[in-house]
Amino acid sequence: MNPAIVLLAAMLAYLFTTASTWHNTVLLAPWTSRDVGTAHYAAQIDHRNARTGPGAKTLYYHGGAISQTRGLSSHGVIEQVISARKFAGQRIRFSAQLRSRGADGAAGLWLRVDQQGGRCPVFDDMRGRPIVSDGDWQPRHIVLDIPSDAERISFGAYLAGKGQLWMDEVKFEIVNKNVSPTRIISHATGAAARSYAHSAKGWLPCVDGQGKH
Repeated sequence: MNPAIVLLAAMLAYLFTTASTWHNTVLLAPWTSRDVGTAHYAAQIDHRNARTGPGAKTLYYHGGAISQTRGLSSHGVIEQVISARKFAGQRIRFSAQLRSRGADGAAGLWLRVDQQGGRCPVFDDMRGRPIVSDGDWQPRHIVLDIPSDAERISFGAYLAGKGQLWMDEVKFEIVNKNVSPTRIISHATGAAARSYAHSAKGWLPCVDGQGKH
């Protein structure tokens, strides 16, 4: 074979590999991803479509049947879990820029605060105000009060059904009481439809502030 052709092929392979590595890399700790339901999702860092230098986190459907779980279609989750200790008794805001493409379910931010004793978490997943259409970057945020007995805070983005979601410019901060919460959940009424507690059996509906076993 012509040596020039071999050299050209090697150079093209090198450039392709380098470009792929630069434009798409796996999520870096402390961020992780997981599936909920029967469909499968992948998460990675997308440098090409990012708003900022470090790259946008992207989550996309790549196969499997779309099932229904707790009233929500199969979905993928990007998440980070932190200690709630220094945020206890504070009002916090989790914000990010979001962008979606081909999402046929729902997509948005989510934030949950787990308390001591396995009580129902404080939770907001932007239900009723998700990203549901293609377009440019859109700012979104969640504001919640952190209970004094909070143990951990989980937050991130989710994509239900098919399509792809990008998240960039993530911020997590303490705000003053003049900033209104995005959702107020009463554990005494209607909690079973909106909150879930963790037990040995997994995530279960909350009823009057307790996990339903």
